[in-house]
Amino acid sequence: MPLFGRSRVLTINGRPQTQPEAPGSIQRRLRLFVECERRLADDPLALPSAAGRPIGDGLGLESLVAKIAPLFVRERSLIRWAALRGAFTELFVRIFDPGSAAASPAELIYAMGFILDDTQDEAGFAVNPQWQVTPEQREGALGIFSSVSIRMDDYDRYSQMNIADVNADPRCQIPVAVALDAIAWSAVALLRLGIAQQVIAQVPEPDALSGPGWYTDPLWAKAERYWDGSDWTARCRLNDGRETSVPLA
Repeated sequence: MPLFGRSRVLTINGRPQTQPEAPGSIQRRLRLFVECERRLADDPLALPSAAGRPIGDGLGLESLVAKIAPLFVRERSLIRWAALRGAFTELFVRIFDPGSAAASPAELIYAMGFILDDTQDEAGFAVNPQWQVTPEQREGALGIFSSVSIRMDDYDRYSQMNIADVNADPRCQIPVAVALDAIAWSAVALLRLGIAQQVIAQVPEPDALSGPGWYTDPLWAKAERYWDGSDWTARCRLNDGRETSVPLA
């Protein structure tokens, strides 16, 4: 029996949890994104010295995704939310918000292997010509870059949406594979720019989910949501004990 009859809370990595998830704490969706940064921090493609190298299908993105995908095996419904409210939020706050930016959009563009070039792409970007890439690799790098850029342009709008509005919005209906690509790409961008390292030190690891039951809501940390042992469900329990249904997808 645990000491004093209380279960010890562990992190997703099996370590003692010093800052458990609780109402009002840092939300799980953000903790999961930062955990992705943590797991990619030592990858050669994520080091600041790799700045300027494009990534995409055929350019290392697959191996990056393979490192973070295990985090979501039992939380597939959170993958899209870790992209929308984790990866894209961090990019916006650290790069595009004038009040909190630690790097400029131009620095982001260079760090991820692109140059401004209105003649090459309708979005005005091209893969830096110093890198020899195949047409397929160029298309893959531009594809994930464009996917992230489109949502950065629209971030102010969808960051204000509730869950139902996000679920109904076509731009927020990101396929799982694209969401994982976006999470990995965003994590690498912030690591290359030297921004993620401080956040990694400040944001605690996610809790381990010890078994089916009620846990702090992974999106907003304001109520509780039921985890059934294989994924998060639509069942939510409000602070007054009433149960309601709020689907994540």
